[in-house]
Parts: sequence; C-alpha cells; structure tokens
Amino acid sequence: MVARRGRRGRLLVLAYHNVIADRYDAGADLSLHLPLARFIAQVDALSETHRVVPLDAALSEDTDRAGAFPEVAITFDDAYAGTIAHAVPVLAERQIPATIFVPPGRLGGQSFWWDEYSVAPESAARRFRAAALTEGGRSDDVAAIADRADVDRGAVPEAARSARAEDLDAAVASHPGLTVGSHSWSHPNLVACSAADLETELEESRAWLAGRYGPRALPVVSYPYGLADGRVERAARTAGYRWGMRIEGGWVARPGPPLRVPRLNVPAGITPAGFRLRIDGVRGG
Repeated sequence: MVARRGRRGRLLVLAYHNVIADRYDAGADLSLHLPLARFIAQVDALSETHRVVPLDAALSEDTDRAGAFPEVAITFDDAYAGTIAHAVPVLAERQIPATIFVPPGRLGGQSFWWDEYSVAPESAARRFRAAALTEGGRSDDVAAIADRADVDRGAVPEAARSARAEDLDAAVASHPGLTVGSHSWSHPNLVACSAADLETELEESRAWLAGRYGPRALPVVSYPYGLADGRVERAARTAGYRWGMRIEGGWVARPGPPLRVPRLNVPAGITPAGFRLRIDGVRGG
C-alpha cells in the first residue's frame, strides 16, 4: 500500500489497555477491554506488514531505520490482569516485544474507577469524567463524586482488575521481550497534582520499577489519561525519565519532543478493516 510505503523509517506506537477472554463480561468502560481473538488477529496483521520493535530501541535516535517495513511498538497501560493472562502469552509465543506501563500503587487486583461506574447518557458520562479528572483522577476522589451524583458502583470482573505484582513478575520472567515503564504511582491526573504529589508520583514509581526489574524497567512514563503539560514534562525529566508517552496522535515524526511522544489508541470496538487503515496510516495519523 502506498500509505504504508510512505511511512518507512517512521514509528507507530500502539496504545492498548486490556485483553480479555472472548465473550467475557468486562468492566464499565468496554472500549478498553479487547477480546483475545481480535488481539491475536491484530498482532498477526502487524507481523505481516510492519516490523515490531522494542519501545526503547524504537525511540532511540541511534537506531538504524533502514528496512522494507515501517516500525511499530506495542504498549499497554494500567497493567490489567487480563493483559498479563492473555496478551503476554500471545506475544511471548510469537517473540514479539512489548511494554506495559505500570502504576505500582494500583497493583494487587484493584479496580479502576472507569470500570466501576457506568454513567448514561453519553453527555452525562462526559461530565462525570471531566469532574473526576478535575478532582484529581484518583479512585477515592471519584468515589466521592459518584456518591454526590448518586451513581452506583458495579462489580468488576477479575480480568478487568489490576494484576498482582507476582503475576507481573512472572510475565516479565516468561517473556524476554517484555519491558515495563511507569504509569505514575497511583494513576492520578498529573496536571492536577501539587508539586509535591507530582514528584512523589513520578519518582516513587520509577524507583519501584527499577528496583524490581532492573534494566527491564525503561526510563519512560505514560501519562495517566494521556494528560501532561509543561510542568509535568519538566517534572518527568527531573525524575529521570527520558521519554513521555501520550494517548493520542499517530506516527512519530523524528526528531520530536521526547517527553511528548504520540501513540495511536486501539479501542476494543475497532474492526479489522479499521485497524488495518490505521496501521497503514490511512486513518488515525
């Protein structure tokens, strides 16, 4: 395809969240929970048309970009249990590298607020999310908003909860191409954090991951909710991060701001044809 040929020498970073067993009842935000069969089909499609590369090598300016296929890196946010149980074995079997962005303070089978609260209609859901992020984006903050708005909390299945630390350990040990990065410590809206909280969120997460996974912990942060401003980027640089990842955008143009790297979000409802259009660069960047 002409569009794909025009992307040679450039990088596409894909942003996934969770992978669940087919026909499994996921949490409230169904857009984040991709059925396993669709994930396998997407990975196999990527292998036919792209060169899947480790995230750190892809972002490094020292890497040789020559090749017949455009590069793509695979990332996951939130360290969901379903990602560990379903996505990692698929990637390990195919020897495909990937990076999981981990909020260490949320590990241990905890649920995320966006999977707990189902708000309708869509206009009300947008207002609820805006209020949640304005208040700080932490689960405790959102619980108070939900109480005031009389929004019921629903049950969240295990696969749509966070992974246990020991399961993440086992996943890293099982797949040599799997790396981890920071998703802050507790997944707040970093833009809304105080200076002290911002420092804590970035530094404690980086220290925990580096201490546990050594060189498999990359100096890269995925901003929770994809939100960052100049203050957050400066704090990330001070905390020792080399790169910062957003959740919107498309192909990475080099050189670009290292703490403002775009990623292409992959929603669970995307069709096979829509996925191919996006990875070929026809749509979505």
